[in-house]
Amino acid sequence: MRRIIKIFLLLLLPSFCKAQSNTTDSLKWLLQIEKQDTGRVMLLIQLNTFYTYYRLDTTLLLAQQGLLLVKKIGFTKGKAKNLNTIANVFSTTGNYPKALQLHLEALKIAEVTGDKKTIASVLTSIATDYSYLGDEYQSINYQLKSLAIFKTINAQLGITTSTLNLGDSYEKLSMLDSAVIYTGRAYDLAVQINNVLNKGITLNNLENIYSKMGQNIVAMSKYRLSILFFLQSNMIQCLNEAYLGMAKLFQKVGVLDSSLYYAKLSLAMAQKTGFTRSIMNASNFLTNYYSAVHNVDCAFVYQSASIAAKDSLFSQEKLRVIQYLSFDETMCQQQIKNAKDEAQT
Repeated sequence: MRRIIKIFLLLLLPSFCKAQSNTTDSLKWLLQIEKQDTGRVMLLIQLNTFYTYYRLDTTLLLAQQGLLLVKKIGFTKGKAKNLNTIANVFSTTGNYPKALQLHLEALKIAEVTGDKKTIASVLTSIATDYSYLGDEYQSINYQLKSLAIFKTINAQLGITTSTLNLGDSYEKLSMLDSAVIYTGRAYDLAVQINNVLNKGITLNNLENIYSKMGQNIVAMSKYRLSILFFLQSNMIQCLNEAYLGMAKLFQKVGVLDSSLYYAKLSLAMAQKTGFTRSIMNASNFLTNYYSAVHNVDCAFVYQSASIAAKDSLFSQEKLRVIQYLSFDETMCQQQIKNAKDEAQT
């Protein structure tokens, strides 16, 4: 499953819509009565995590409010957390240069404060940025760093997320044996901590792997099961991914009416939530679908939508900025290594 869903698993999303509503209501009430600024910052951070990838505008607004408050009181740890959340919103909506810039800034702040959990969370976010850009090897590099830190602090949800992300990267690289191992391990961890959303995402990722392996019946059963988990946790983005996966699988086995139904459903949900990458993926699928059945007019319409979304995500200027930021981060890490070597000498 695409990484857009996973930053997310570091955020303690509830398992059911009703639970989510109750939790946000409780946090809003606590926010009204909390007098200490530091306490208000932490409550804002908790509140915006429940809106992440559900209501992006609200998430961004709450994170910006938290950022203003941490600057006012000098709460450095809170600054890193809020920057990470804001960067995640930019990443989700396709502004990768801004996302990477803010993620790297958040990482530097978290390293200064020694906040290991935030460091690991930001590393996962940076891994996601690189995955979106198609650099899975760099994504794996950052994800392994994240996993190592989560293990040192025994953060089970973080360990699950990092393990799942590694499986996703290996699947994209078609290293299917490694993908099965990591994704299966992530599912076992999700069961242990009884996280409905994690179970759904790991199942969906396993479906992608089994589909590549040609095990279509197994893949379809897991798609349907994952959708039930996503409906329970009200994760529209996850549903969007699962529906597009079903469309591809139905096309693969020759059930074209079902394939078209789920592809259009995926696109409609992507347009409703404003996830540019998902719009591009669904539009691209529909373009190819209509081209295959020689419906030129429909193919042209969806191709236009796909090109517009792709241009929004991958303009040349954005890629140049990303290359500069990546180079700058590499130089920074090299300087840190050199300083450590000198100190040891």
